[in-house]
Amino acid sequence: MKWHKALIPLLVDTGEYAFACRKSNAEGFVYCCTTFLYNPRTVRLVDEYILDLDFRDAARVFSVAVFERLSDGAPFVVTNAHPALRDTPEKYARNMADLTVFAADTVKKYEGLPVILAGDFNTPDQTEQYLDFMNAAGVRDAKYEADARVRDISTFFGYQTAPDAESKDLCVDHLFVNGKVDVKLYDAVLDHGVENASDHIPIYADIALR
Repeated sequence: MKWHKALIPLLVDTGEYAFACRKSNAEGFVYCCTTFLYNPRTVRLVDEYILDLDFRDAARVFSVAVFERLSDGAPFVVTNAHPALRDTPEKYARNMADLTVFAADTVKKYEGLPVILAGDFNTPDQTEQYLDFMNAAGVRDAKYEADARVRDISTFFGYQTAPDAESKDLCVDHLFVNGKVDVKLYDAVLDHGVENASDHIPIYADIALR
């Protein structure tokens, strides 16, 4: 609820939202943390599915949702991912290898459509895995493509501590876009009153579909 309150000023319509990709395929799990919250008044959910990573866990999957904008029928694709932590090196490496393949396949599958690849990648900027992911999928980091960048700070900061507006060491949450998406603004939604809400802070982007 704390993060929801922090995000309210960014939402055009704060009415009733719907979920996509809520059920995980991972054995023994019903829900995962790579769901999508969307506004059914502005977009229609066309398709949704979840791909399991090699290391099976409800939190370690690749979710895909295809939407259609109601105003003009324009389709677009959004994915969400959450690989294992880097302090479990084998699982993390397997997950990132899977995600890199899944991302490249998704961009190819929906060639010609705007694609946004989002998630807590547990992967800092400019690492080998970060660069391999972008190169394989042919996407760019929205942060560096934005016409305007409000905040560029670490998105992981730990529980019960205030986010550090000066640190850029742990930018592990990313929005990647293909050539059909123009990024107008990027921001990290920093609020010092929400240090107990999560160990991450949300990232936000204004985009235009080509």
